[in-house]
Amino acid sequence: MLVDLATTVPAPLAAALVPHAPFLAALRRLLQITSWESSWYDAWLAVAVWWALCLLCEPVLRYLLPVLVAVVLLICPRVCASPATEKTLQSTVADLALINSLLPKMPSIPPPSSLMRIAAVVYVPYLLLTYLIPLPILFALLGTLVLTSRAPFTALIIATLSRSAYLRHAFRYLVSVLTGEPLPQTVLSYHPTPTSLVPVPALRFLFTIYENQRWWMGLDWTAALLPGERPSWCSPPPSHAPVSPPNAFALPSAVTVFLPDGKGRRVKRSTFGIEDVHEDYPEEDHIATDADGWVYGDNKWEGPSGKGGMGKYTRYRRWTRVAIVVETVEVVDDGPVGIERPDPPPERSVPGQVQAVGTMTMTGSPTEDSPLRQRLRRALVKTSE
Repeated sequence: MLVDLATTVPAPLAAALVPHAPFLAALRRLLQITSWESSWYDAWLAVAVWWALCLLCEPVLRYLLPVLVAVVLLICPRVCASPATEKTLQSTVADLALINSLLPKMPSIPPPSSLMRIAAVVYVPYLLLTYLIPLPILFALLGTLVLTSRAPFTALIIATLSRSAYLRHAFRYLVSVLTGEPLPQTVLSYHPTPTSLVPVPALRFLFTIYENQRWWMGLDWTAALLPGERPSWCSPPPSHAPVSPPNAFALPSAVTVFLPDGKGRRVKRSTFGIEDVHEDYPEEDHIATDADGWVYGDNKWEGPSGKGGMGKYTRYRRWTRVAIVVETVEVVDDGPVGIERPDPPPERSVPGQVQAVGTMTMTGSPTEDSPLRQRLRRALVKTSE
């Protein structure tokens, strides 16, 4: 439903997605063609268009550049003027998911010394090749290799050639000559067939809760703060939105989203659960704290320091948790498209799994015999007397 998407997707993200929906659809279509996910006719047509661009680029830019600019300026406003409907938002979200799955993985970059050696070895053959073959032809051939690298027949050819031990050794020797790295020693060993499934890459999220306190004369450090400042438990700056304390912190529940896949089918994307993973706070955000993880500041929460004393009237500490989102995708039968909301689970507390930044591991809220509770109890007794 459009209401579900409007309430689930943040307003800034929706405002950015709606105007760029046509461009995202075009990018998704381009990736489908170059990945050979659509018909082979479209893929070979893309190769032909690439050859035409390489061979006719100079005359087209010389004689038809103003016409092309005028055509683009006439088409873009008409494409972007379409209103935002439920189908538009659903298609945009589906396009983003498909683009993420179709993007090729970035190869590992060799070290700088190997890159310099490769450039030095390839430079002379490159000059000779550009002298014998025109640059447009070279760019057309290179683009053809890139466009057909993800074709099914390319994978079949590579799998067939890799069966030859001579070709594999020749390829390793060529890589060794280019990079300057010695060939690895071949050792025959027994490798049993793995029986477990390969783990799927998952998203990692860092949840952070700030615990804030203020020093009051006669009460020491308490969670009683001024009305106009941050709450006692809040989210990270700059929002400082009020949140639940760590002993009542609950991870988001599982969500199921049904989206079209662009082929007339319906795809089910399910987040089966969020796993708790303990991990230290990132080093680049590390701030000096005391033994209990507190960071002290002045009356305006400025001048952070790991030591309290004169002029330090406020303090805070961070409670963090790293969670892993596990998502699966499967094709299901036809049906409605949208978000399937599960029944709200009962409130649950997760004690003892949130770690404050510092040298001491926290176990939730203070115990009944903590010094803070004792001081508050004594202060209440004095006021009642």
